[in-house]
Amino acid sequence: MTVTNAMPQNRTLTRAVLVTVTFVTVAAGVFVAAVWTSPGQTVDQLFYNVSRDLAPIGDIPEFASYNVLASPLVWAAVALGVVALVGCRRFVGTWSLRHAAISAGSLLVFMPVMAYGAGFLRDHVLPRPQLHEWITQTSNSAPSGHAAAAAAFVVVLVRAAHPILRLPIAVVGGTWAAIADFGLVADGWHRPSDVIISTLLVVGIGALLPDPWRGHESRSPVWVAWAAGVLIIASATAFAMSYYSAPAQLITAVVIATVIAAALMIADLVTRGGRLESAR
Repeated sequence: MTVTNAMPQNRTLTRAVLVTVTFVTVAAGVFVAAVWTSPGQTVDQLFYNVSRDLAPIGDIPEFASYNVLASPLVWAAVALGVVALVGCRRFVGTWSLRHAAISAGSLLVFMPVMAYGAGFLRDHVLPRPQLHEWITQTSNSAPSGHAAAAAAFVVVLVRAAHPILRLPIAVVGGTWAAIADFGLVADGWHRPSDVIISTLLVVGIGALLPDPWRGHESRSPVWVAWAAGVLIIASATAFAMSYYSAPAQLITAVVIATVIAAALMIADLVTRGGRLESAR
């Protein structure tokens, strides 16, 4: 590795660290505002109450249900997808088995660490003060382990894919994650802030994951990334509102989808690296 080749990598790593620090800081800010302040608890709980009090007008398709997040088959499928996508690196340019193994291993470990780590934070680290007597759900529910798993699935699949495939995978995965996260709120499992915090934490920390396609530039222009974000918001909101029609539910769905779309697109844009002369 020459000094010239190392410079773009150093800049990419610096940007990735900045993304992680920023996203974790914003997630902490959301937690403080929504959990530790009286107005925050009021707004968060009101949207939660409205969203869960209205039943869907039809049966939610199983693929869009948050229940799939607990399925071992889904976890296995995502893991196999990661391995297959990283394995494609062998057919494009230089190939380092060691780097591929480290990348794939990191991506596979990332999923359970994020899901169970969110649960550990929720149950053993982060307290929730009772600031309103009318809020009967006094236990802490942030961050959401299910939402963390959904975000982790999308992050690892996007990271494992060739740069030219990352935005399409982000659109499909981000839309699915937004729908599943809204379902967690609509069915009364989590407050809106819970899934937002999980998304910010997972996408932010995911920016530090090793890139198996290091040395391959992203070919999509910046405006395509923002268009992909808009598509995530529009698709997830349209799907959610075909089953839930209350204004508060619409706002909740839009906010969740917007956070997921913005997080994925910002992480993609900021952590893009230039083409290296050599990936050895």
